[in-house]
Amino acid sequence: MAGYYDRDRNPNGAFGTNASTQGTMNHPTTHYGNTAEFLVAGWPHLGTKTNASGGTISLTVDFTHVTQFVQVTATGGDITISIGTGSATFIVPEDNTVKLPVKLKTINFSIPNTATVSYCAGLTNVPVAEFPDISGYTGVAANPS
Repeated sequence: MAGYYDRDRNPNGAFGTNASTQGTMNHPTTHYGNTAEFLVAGWPHLGTKTNASGGTISLTVDFTHVTQFVQVTATGGDITISIGTGSATFIVPEDNTVKLPVKLKTINFSIPNTATVSYCAGLTNVPVAEFPDISGYTGVAANPS
């Protein structure tokens, strides 16, 4: 029965002894544009960091897979967040939690003295190598006036 599975799913269009259709079926790899990866619950990635250094410290979290969301809680002080190496930042006020429904591979926290940042990220099955470089992203400035 030569049909869809043999002809259309063969990786190189080759037939005969070198054909590798059975088993792999040449399914496409997952990527950041794959909607299904972002519709299901993410794999949990949790972390907490308390600053007791006397000054402000930085924490960079490099995820193993692209995030579906990141939830951040600030305790004991305001936490400043930046994405990648971009200059755009925003603040999570003390004793507040913010959920960011964003695709990321890196997030940076600036933690003032005596403050604690706790984060929970939902990771997809998309490897970070499949995510485009957004290191120069600076955000879009909104000026309502």
